[in-house]
Amino acid sequence: HPIVAEKARRFIYVADGAGIGILIASTLRDAEAQADIFSMARTTPGPHANTKRPMGFTVTQNPPGDSMHEYGCAFDVYPTINGRLVKSISPCDWRVWLHLAEIAKMPRINLQWGGRHRPKDGLRELWHFHYSAGLTAQELAAGARLPDVNIGTIIAPTNEIKSGSKKPAAPRKRRAGGK
Repeated sequence: HPIVAEKARRFIYVADGAGIGILIASTLRDAEAQADIFSMARTTPGPHANTKRPMGFTVTQNPPGDSMHEYGCAFDVYPTINGRLVKSISPCDWRVWLHLAEIAKMPRINLQWGGRHRPKDGLRELWHFHYSAGLTAQELAAGARLPDVNIGTIIAPTNEIKSGSKKPAAPRKRRAGGK
């Protein structure tokens, strides 16, 4: 969706300004791709399968039809710091994820972060960000759509995003006589 794409661009821009590179790993996917990802570590081996965890780790908590990715409202990221891929939740890496969450919450970016809550299965999708204008996946599946708005009315100019507020006004020139 164009609004989500613009929000993602702004998110990447601000993260870059904070010294965090962003690699986009996944955006729009169809139900078949969502089913494949959902099956990881449930019915097929997932990432990091080993003798201790033969099925590996789950990648998503959302089955087909229940993912914002299927409606063009989500993207997954991998952050980098000085060229190093951040993929763990060590205390140092956790701070990177929390910083990205703060960037996502900026009023003119307004993305929701998948690491915000710990769901029933314990999987926090740290890499997941989405914008749905308050709509649920079920509402989107039933035909609801993100509002058709002028992107400029919901996305701030770059200088507003970078500083977190509007550019300060230029100082007023003083009138002759000191008033």
